[in-house]
Amino acid sequence: MSTITITHLVFDLDETLYLTETGLIKAIDQRIERFLQKKLALDLPDVIALRKEYFYKYGTTLRGVRERHGIDPEEYFRHAYLTGVEEYLTPDPLLRRILEEIPLLKVIFSNSPKEHITRVLRVLGIDHCFQGVFDLRFSGYLGKPNPFSYRLLLEALAVKAENCLFFDDQPANLETAKKMGFWTVLVSKEKKGPADFWIPDIHRLPAVWREIREGEHARALARSVRGKGFLEN
Repeated sequence: MSTITITHLVFDLDETLYLTETGLIKAIDQRIERFLQKKLALDLPDVIALRKEYFYKYGTTLRGVRERHGIDPEEYFRHAYLTGVEEYLTPDPLLRRILEEIPLLKVIFSNSPKEHITRVLRVLGIDHCFQGVFDLRFSGYLGKPNPFSYRLLLEALAVKAENCLFFDDQPANLETAKKMGFWTVLVSKEKKGPADFWIPDIHRLPAVWREIREGEHARALARSVRGKGFLEN
């Protein structure tokens, strides 16, 4: 790909559209661990080891425990995802303004269930900014980074990968996307993996958009190769 023509912005949700420091994912992880301790009759260290194994093998804990232990996804969702996300998140007017100012179709592509996604977007005050939500059920619980999930997304959007800019905090998810032709943005405090662009938090999105809009992507890619992908806003 020598030029960038972006028509769609694709966003992961958790710890991409809000900071890790909120503690929301930590709380969800603790709920998952308590549920699996009881469901599988395991001690906490064994559950943590199992989750790590399944994350690397299957991409998500849910897919692992569903395929290996027959756990019902809906039961998992009920126990894992809390309803009071406002205890961890607050409205983000800056992000709302950023998203509103970019005149492209925007969707969520997440390994979380839709009801969790809806709650998070509503609390952040950005639910109106997205024209579609693609959750873990959408891909038959395969999720990211399974390539089939990405193909389903592209089919649903009727768009080519090369016309999508994909934001995620997990390098493995971005690696699959990049191999399939997406333009990719790592949203993380630490630069790692093969993404085309890197920003430390989602509020730096305008820097990436400016690079693309002004036709400066070649320099951004060159900086990424040299390990200097930080884009100042």
